[in-house]
Amino acid sequence: MEIDLKQYRKSELEDLANEIKKELDDKLKTDTQNALSEMIEVAQKYELPFADVIEMHRKKSRKKPEPGVTYRNPHDPNQTWSGRGRRPAWIRELLNQGVTLEDLTA
Repeated sequence: MEIDLKQYRKSELEDLANEIKKELDDKLKTDTQNALSEMIEVAQKYELPFADVIEMHRKKSRKKPEPGVTYRNPHDPNQTWSGRGRRPAWIRELLNQGVTLEDLTA
């Protein structure tokens, strides 16, 4: 399906964009409600409380793997960085001195 949008004025395109946004929001709401209804039906089929099924899923999904040590300060081995988040000051200082991240690999 191809629509030639070049023929429309800016205000018409903005109106169309607003209509599309509203339709997408409505579709998401309807699909979410349908999915919830189907999940409740499946839980009932297995004679399980839906809240218990959801709680079991939450417990599994909240576990994040602990980041390992990726970089270690050669001058102070107690200073480490996983590579996630902001770079520590000691990493920035060493990089400014010309050391590369590869040189700091644990």
